[in-house]
Amino acid sequence: MHWVKRFLICLVFLLLVMGSGRTEAPLMEEQMVYRLGLFDGKGYARSFCPRTEPCIYIIAGTDNLLLPTMTLVYYWPLTRRYRAGFKTLSEPVEGILEIIRKGKVVQRLNPQTYTFYYEKGWYAGTSEILVGQEAERRYALYQEAVRKYTAELKIYYDRKRAYRKQMEEFYAMARKRSRSRSSAKPGAGFSPPEEPVFPEAPRFFVQQPGLGYIVRLPVGRYGIRLRAEDGTLVEGGEKCLISFTHRRTGRVGYEVISAKRWTMPETSSDPSEIIYLAGRETLYFRPYIQTEYNHLCYSKLLDPQNEGYPDLWRWVNISQIERGTLELIREGRIVDRIQEKPYRVEQIPGPELGYRIVEFNKEKLPDRAPSLVGYRVDFDPPRGVVRIRLVDPEGKPIPGSVRTVRTLEAAGQRDLYLIAVFLPLVVGISMLLWRRWKSR
Repeated sequence: MHWVKRFLICLVFLLLVMGSGRTEAPLMEEQMVYRLGLFDGKGYARSFCPRTEPCIYIIAGTDNLLLPTMTLVYYWPLTRRYRAGFKTLSEPVEGILEIIRKGKVVQRLNPQTYTFYYEKGWYAGTSEILVGQEAERRYALYQEAVRKYTAELKIYYDRKRAYRKQMEEFYAMARKRSRSRSSAKPGAGFSPPEEPVFPEAPRFFVQQPGLGYIVRLPVGRYGIRLRAEDGTLVEGGEKCLISFTHRRTGRVGYEVISAKRWTMPETSSDPSEIIYLAGRETLYFRPYIQTEYNHLCYSKLLDPQNEGYPDLWRWVNISQIERGTLELIREGRIVDRIQEKPYRVEQIPGPELGYRIVEFNKEKLPDRAPSLVGYRVDFDPPRGVVRIRLVDPEGKPIPGSVRTVRTLEAAGQRDLYLIAVFLPLVVGISMLLWRRWKSR
């Protein structure tokens, strides 16, 4: 029993050490970093480049935002990354950003007014950077649209209160007429009031303008450094900058969303790939035009602290293909044609904290946007192997859009699970009984 006591003592000691480690505040260091807004092919990825990362990666021929900022940086062991406390300290560092190529300064950049423009709203995910007077003009238009919407919203609620009062009077009048001995119909001679229409909110969003450095470069390897107004170099402002481009583009890919795993979408980039299902399942397909980038460069673009593989390439969803039809093909025959629809994810009330995906109704939710727009397909085990393909509005199949969906037999899956669970148990019990028998 001594080994049990020693084990318990070591376990308690380990828990105490782990508990004290969790309560210890991380060590913060004040340093200059680059806050980044880098174009990722469809929108802008937000991140920052700490002192430990020597390079910043951008896509060639696109506008990218660099913001030199003094902040607090600390290491977070759980994610093995450096994080920045911008809410605690965020001071812009002024100066001139110099772009260096082969030892020579090729550009000297001053801060410019910029903003991010979201054509389909903040939650749409795609954004565009605007610079100079265009940024200020578009932000003024957005403010005017918000003021107009706020005023219309106030009028709507005033009319809504008046409408409810009129409806009460209408029902009272209807009840009074129904009780009268008049031969006239209860609703004859008057009609219910017209319900006010909810105003339409601005569909676009424009961020408040700020000052930053807009970098746009051809393919190549560069260096950057920040020079203060007195001519000295700012500590931490020197970085390597790599401008890269894609290898191929135009392939059709799918974002595949399972109704059971809404937060874990998967991507199908190759027509030869097979999508496997275990039993009955509902999938949502979102077709995209894809572009292929170097794995290391694109991973570092999304976050300079990401890992990547320089010898590999990855397909990236760029723009969603809209206004098409998804055809289901079985044994060479088209068995169903599915139209694209908007859907919304709703939280299920109760302690289960589940969700359900329902068809989006614009009339019921005039101030909301759909959670996704795509094609819903219900797969049943008897259907076996099904192929899907996308056709354009003219009915022509889009090249590279075919995928194979194979449903595995649910019964076979259950047998495998039973074997995996009970076989070790049976073997273990047999070994235990055999050892007891032998010890006698």
